Amino acid sequence: MKYPKFNFRESYKESILFLKSTDFTKAIILALGITIPIIIGIYVNYFEIGLALALGALLSSPSDVTGSFRNRNFGILLSALIAVLASLIGALLNPLAWITIPIIGVIMFAFSYFAVYGFRASLISFSGLFALVLSFANIFNVLEFYERAILIGLGGIWYLFLTMAWHKINPKAETEQFLSQGLDLTAQYLEIRGKLWDAKSNREKLQKRLLELQADLNVNHETLRDILISSRKSSGNSNFERRRLLIFIQLVDILELAMANPVDYEKMDEILSNHPEKTQLFQSLTFEMAARMSHISELLLHSKKSKKHGYFG
Repeated sequence: MKYPKFNFRESYKESILFLKSTDFTKAIILALGITIPIIIGIYVNYFEIGLALALGALLSSPSDVTGSFRNRNFGILLSALIAVLASLIGALLNPLAWITIPIIGVIMFAFSYFAVYGFRASLISFSGLFALVLSFANIFNVLEFYERAILIGLGGIWYLFLTMAWHKINPKAETEQFLSQGLDLTAQYLEIRGKLWDAKSNREKLQKRLLELQADLNVNHETLRDILISSRKSSGNSNFERRRLLIFIQLVDILELAMANPVDYEKMDEILSNHPEKTQLFQSLTFEMAARMSHISELLLHSKKSKKHGYFG
């Protein structure tokens, strides 16, 4: 039985990508946002206060997704506000009264309707629905319902404070991650285009992979567009943002030029059948471009200098 060969370089790269990713950072922030209030609450013998604050942080966290700093903060605040309203409404309703069922149906429809306004809005809607369900659970015996609702709101503000503090410490992390990812995806895209020049390659499989990379690049470009342009409008222009914006524009141009100029590889095989060295020349150029982009992606990921072309940090 043959086992796949272990690639230490790729595994190391994936590990670094994971540890430096915004998802890993958000997980740490959420863990701190939940555990710190609970630990302090236990220490001072006010466990339910700590639990309510932790619940507020938990309900505010879903809207903390990739995007501009302003939209992310607004989403967290709106999630905390909706969680407070849902907690108050749920506490005021009597589960045994028959009128409660249609009221809950109307409220759930109102919260769910937020989802039509986009992905972030759907997560804010989820926070409201989650808070409404939890409001019927008898997990707070000491606090009044309005005290619990206020503490949930404060928990959301506490989570917002943690995200803002991390952004102040490392404001470039998200931009560097997605720009490095965009360069790496573009390098893979060019490498596949180079492999398609080979008449002996499995072109059907490579074309399928090329379409998948195009979809991934479009998502990556949309995220970068939101981060770079929104931050440029809110915080002004800087040398760092100008450099990243120029790199992003070049990445978009590469993808658009590649998609706008498809190659008829069967016809090229026929034309270059007597000149195989020309095919190798095209392949070598494409592979060199892909290797250079992959190298720049690693430089951005590790915040290192390029020995030939200056500094990317």
